[in-house]
Order: sequence, then structure tokens, then C-alpha cells
Amino acid sequence: MSGHSHPHDFAQTESLTSPLTAEEVAGTDTISSLNLSTDGLRVIYSVGPHYRTGDHATSALWVADTSVENSATKITLGDNHDYMPSFHPTSGDVYFLSDRLEAGGPAKIYRLPLHAAATAEPHLAVDLEKGQGVSSYEISPDGKFVAFTMKDNKRDKDRQPKNDIRIWRDKSDLAALYVADLDGDRKIVQPVLSTEGHVESFVWCPDSRSIRFRTSPHADLESLSGDPIHEAVVDVASGASVQRECGDIIFLQNTTLNVDFSAQSLWDALKVVDLRQCSRYAVAVARGLNTTIDVFDAEHVSVTAYETHDDHISDWDMKAVGTDRYVFVVLRSSGVRGEPLEVLSGTAEGGAVGKVTHKLSSHNTWLSQDRMPVNRPFHWSSLDGQDVQGVVSHSRGAVVQKMPTIAVIHGGPTSCVFLDGKEWSWRHFLASQGYLVLSPNYRGSLGRGDKFVQAANGGMGTTDWMDVQSMIDQSVAEGMTDPDRVAIAGYSQGGFLTAWGMSRPNNNFKAGVDGAGVTDWGMLAASSALPDVEAALSGGAPWVPGETAYLRGSPIRNCTNVRAPLLLLHGEQDSIVPLSQAIAFLRGVERVGHPTSKPMLVIYPGEDHIFQQRVHAEDVLRRLAEHMHTYL
Repeated sequence: MSGHSHPHDFAQTESLTSPLTAEEVAGTDTISSLNLSTDGLRVIYSVGPHYRTGDHATSALWVADTSVENSATKITLGDNHDYMPSFHPTSGDVYFLSDRLEAGGPAKIYRLPLHAAATAEPHLAVDLEKGQGVSSYEISPDGKFVAFTMKDNKRDKDRQPKNDIRIWRDKSDLAALYVADLDGDRKIVQPVLSTEGHVESFVWCPDSRSIRFRTSPHADLESLSGDPIHEAVVDVASGASVQRECGDIIFLQNTTLNVDFSAQSLWDALKVVDLRQCSRYAVAVARGLNTTIDVFDAEHVSVTAYETHDDHISDWDMKAVGTDRYVFVVLRSSGVRGEPLEVLSGTAEGGAVGKVTHKLSSHNTWLSQDRMPVNRPFHWSSLDGQDVQGVVSHSRGAVVQKMPTIAVIHGGPTSCVFLDGKEWSWRHFLASQGYLVLSPNYRGSLGRGDKFVQAANGGMGTTDWMDVQSMIDQSVAEGMTDPDRVAIAGYSQGGFLTAWGMSRPNNNFKAGVDGAGVTDWGMLAASSALPDVEAALSGGAPWVPGETAYLRGSPIRNCTNVRAPLLLLHGEQDSIVPLSQAIAFLRGVERVGHPTSKPMLVIYPGEDHIFQQRVHAEDVLRRLAEHMHTYL
């Protein structure tokens, strides 16, 4: 949609479909880890419950023929957690990680012969000691070796703790890099790389003789947040550092990478795939509400192999199967056409943009098109003249005139709202309940270049909020939103913007739901697992001399302005945005907020920032809907 949305763009008949239920949404499966065979003829991936019902995750492996419609076939039962599958580059056998030896325990590497996948029993590809668990692995290009990262548990054995006393960041959980010979006896004795650092990531060099790796001082999130990262190449046979050529390695968080994404931000690169052919690699790049997969050559010249139209890809893989021919698979959904997530395949050749040719799976047939909310692009100008994009969502057949409206704000902030059909999002769930949902890609979001995304740094509560408020104002001006029936909700960074909006002077919100939101940036920098990230966003930290800039964007300073009923939802073990953020805001609103605010905090035991238990996810959705139905 170019320009602004208008009421007459939407159907004017009442919706006759039933809304999505909390049980349906929380009970959906996740499709992940799409991986193509070397020849592009097959794809393997993992399917498992998005939220678990027991004390550990479960998932099954599926394989499909990329040239055959609806060919997806389940090859493991799903009683265990089978995940991170890949094909052996020469034999085509399936390798994957699983907790088969101990449900919920350490993961081991398994092999399953593809020709007998439906009947054969997977067996261990590498012999490990009890208690040893693999976190990542990759098979060498020649297929002779498998490299993997594994925690060195010798330190744990030597310490033999008699109680729960521990030293903060004591380096007891560092991962080392190992290599096993797949043609030998599967035994490993010593790591190929022994270091005082944590092997954070690695990739085989094309010669299968050496590995490029990255290390950080610690194994925690804080290390990724601010500690220095070391990169080097190690010779597999000798364990010595070498200067061997290893091709172009791209790390998405490396903002100094010298690659031109056609004026796009390096932050907008969503995923990179090494095509292992003439130094080519494919990059998924967020471009506004769309995504392209661009193939770059050794000179960083690119061609677009695939692009989205009124849809979104949540995962993908690509293989070069000729000089100028590529096979790709995408996990695609469309909130515009009403298509749920499924695996599809296609080809691109001759420098032309590729097209999807086959729908391989049918995992989400329960979600019919008429029950999936409509999602449409929305464009407007913010108060300072910045053009902004977002998505408008509502149930199919709804009369979009002066509707009760909820601004549902995405997290991140370095994330983005797309035209997807992910059924477990708050956006789709609330739209199916009969509300008009406004989801802005405010400044700090991906898809609009460096300047747009970097506006988040030190800018909390400034242009980001300006973009949220102006989308609501534009929707009111166009007659879509009832100005007297507007609410706000969001999770994580969206929770922060919810708290910020509800604490603005003279705000007119009728209800708000803050999920794991930031309320005090200084306290967050001091207590979060990502202290340096939070300090950068807020513009400072308690230990930085000078003005306390972080207080300017902290909603806790303005609790007195909270008048609408406020629901706070938070995981008890949240390490990213600790529970103290919600408790502090609750106390502030209770003491100085308006009596009509009726603040309530719901705490979910055992949950971190990303919830795992289905019963908790269902409770969140039920409370979210009940709160809006009651006050909006």
C-alpha cells in the first residue's frame, strides 16, 4: 500500500469467524533449522511444540523432497528433543543433536542413514563421556570430520563443590572446540583448541584442514554484550594458530564488515548462508516490511535471488547447484493472504529473482484462512517529518471504522514487524479478538538503514515514542480508531514503550499490559545480563560519571501520570529484564499513580525472559485478553 491507509480499503462486513483461543495459540508447533542437502534435492528441519508441557523440550525431524509437493515426512518420533539437523556433504546421511540418552540432559551428536530413515534407529556419531553435552557442531566440507563445541567439564570434576557457593563469572562453563574423525573409531581425547576463552562460534575452512573460530572471555550473555571478541584460524592436525586463507566469514553483529547492502544497514542482515562456491554467500536483508535474499560474490557484487511480497520468511536455506543456479527453501507465512507458516521450495537462476514452486509441508492446517487476522502495510509521517512504516491488523471481515484499538509494540528494539502470519504473537491474537491492532516499526527497528536503527542508542522515550504516538494519531485521523477506546501493550522493549506511554502526561490510554518491560534504565544496566547493551540504549549507566542520562527515558520517574488499569507480566528468573523492573514500577504506581490505575503484577515461576511452559503462555494470553475486554 502506497501512501496512507483509508477506511474504504477494508471489507465492510461483520466478521463471522471465531477468535483464536489461548489454548490454540500456546499449543502451536515451531518449525525451525531448515537445512538443504548439498545437491539441493532434500531439506531437513525440526518441528516441536512452541511451549513445552513437561520439564524438557521435545521435537521431531522431518525430511522433504524439494521437487515434490507435500512431500514432508516425519523421520523421528518426537519423543526426544531432536534438533539442529544437517546432511552429511557426501553420504547424505542425517546428523543432528538429541537428548536421547537422558531426556532433558546433555545433547549428543547422532547419525541416521537417510536411505533407511523411516525404519533405522539413530546411533551416536561421537562417543562422549556421561554428562558431556554438545552445543553446536559442523561437518567438514570433505565429510571426514565433525567439529563441535562442548563444555570442558574437567574443571567441574576437579572442583567437586559441596554446596551452592559460587564465584561470579568464574569461567567454569567455557566451551572448547573438538574434532572427531567420522571415518575412525569416533573417539576424542583432547580438544583441538585449548584456550582460556569460550569458543562462541566457528566455521570450517574450505580445505577441511583448518577452522576459523571466535572466542570470548566468558560464556554468558554479558560477554556478548561488552567483552572483546577474539577471532583466529586453527590447524586441526596440530592445534596451532595459522594464517591460512579461510574465505569470507560474516558475523551479523560485526558492524565493521565491509559489505555494501545497497544502502541498507548491516544491522538489517538477518541471516547469512555460506554457499561454498567461488566465495559466494547469501544474505537475508530486511528492507522495510519486506525481506530479500541477496547472493554476493567475492567482489561483494550482489544479485537478488528471492524477495518477499505481502508475506515474510522466518527461516531459509540456499544451495548453489550450478554456476548460476540456486535451490532455496523458505519457512513462509502471509498475514495478508491468510497463509500460516509452512515450508516451501523454489529456484533462482540466470540472475533473475527466484520464485517458490512447491509447498512441501502442511503443519498448520488447523489455522484456516478465515480465522487468520488480516495484516496490511501502513505508512505515515511522524511529528518530525520522518516517514515510518508499520502493520495494521484486524479480524477478517471487520468494519474498520472507529474500532477499539490496541497499539502492540514489538520488542528489541532491533527487531521488526513484518507481514507474517505467526499465530503465537500478541498482535495476531488480539486482532482475532475483534480489536484493531497498530504495530509500528519505530525508530530503532530493523529494515530502514543504519541511521534509523541507531536512533535507539541513547534515545529511549524520544523518537521511538514519537513514532508510536503518531501512528495512533494517524489511525484516529483516518477514522479507523475510536479515540476514546485506545490501549497499549508490548513485551520486552515493547513493554518499556507501554510503560512509557502510560506514564506520559495527559495520555488517553484506557488500559495497558506491560510484559517484561524496562522501567528504570539505570537499574537495568546494573542488573541485566546485557549491561553494556542496556547502557548504550539508555545513554549511560550508574557507574558512568556525569549526568544520569538514563533517567530521562525511565518511566519510573513519571508513575504519577499512570491512570489506566495496568497489568504487569514477568518471568521470575528473567535475566535480561529482571523482575525488579516490574516490582519497582508497581510500587511507584501504587504509591503515586492515580487510583484508577489498579496495578497488578503476575509473576511466572521458573521463567526467564523467553517463556518455556505452555501453561504460563496460556495464562499470559488469557489475562491479556481479559484485561482488554474489561477495560477497553
